Amino acid sequence: MAQKTEIKKIVTPEFTVAFPSVFEPEERDDGSKSAQITAIFTPDAIAPLLEECKRVAKEKFGDKLPKGCNPFRKSDNPNDKGTVPATDWSFGEGTVYVSLSKTVLTRDGKAGVPPTVAVDRNGERKATDDPNEIYPGCKCRAVVSAFAYNNPQRSGVKLTLWNLLKTNEGERIGMADADPVNPFADIAVSANKSLPPVQEPEATKEEEDPFNEI
Repeated sequence: MAQKTEIKKIVTPEFTVAFPSVFEPEERDDGSKSAQITAIFTPDAIAPLLEECKRVAKEKFGDKLPKGCNPFRKSDNPNDKGTVPATDWSFGEGTVYVSLSKTVLTRDGKAGVPPTVAVDRNGERKATDDPNEIYPGCKCRAVVSAFAYNNPQRSGVKLTLWNLLKTNEGERIGMADADPVNPFADIAVSANKSLPPVQEPEATKEEEDPFNEI
C-alpha cells in the first residue's frame, strides 16, 4: 500500500483577497462545487507555503517534478506560454498569487464541509456568513494544506482552504460597480477558469525545478 502524504496545516501570512466565492461556491465543469479565493502575496511572504508545496510534490512525483506543478504564479507573468494576457491577471508588480479552494460538493453528489470564515475586529473573532465581509481587496489570513494530484488531464499541487480569517479592510480591487451582495454576478469565474491551467507534464523531457520560478 502506498504511503499517504502527511497533511500539514499552515497558517498563511496576511494577503489580499481576489475572486472570493467562499459563500457561493463555484461549479466546475464536472458538476462539483468549490469554495475558493485567490490570495495575493509578496514573494518574500510565501517561503513556508512554497516549501510545503515542494515537499508534497516530491513525495508524489519524486525528484523529477512535472512542469507547472508550482501553484504560485507571478502577477506579471501568469502563463509561461502567454496564452492569458498579463493584464487579465495582474495584481500589482512584484506580487504572486495562488488559488485556495475546498470542495464542498463532489461530482458524484457527496457534500463536503465548507471552510469556516471569521472576522477579527479589535482582537475579537466572530464567525460570519455575510458575503459583504469578504470582498476583492480585503485582507485575510488562512489555514491551508498542500496536496499533490496526478490524473490523466494534469498533475500538480493545490492548496486546500480550511479556515479564513478577515484581518483588515482594504481598497476594493476591480468591479467597483458590481452588485455588493454578489460581486461576481457579472463574471463567470469557475474553478477551472480562475487560474491559468496547470501545464501537463512532459515525461520524456528533462524539466527544471518548477519551484525555482518564484
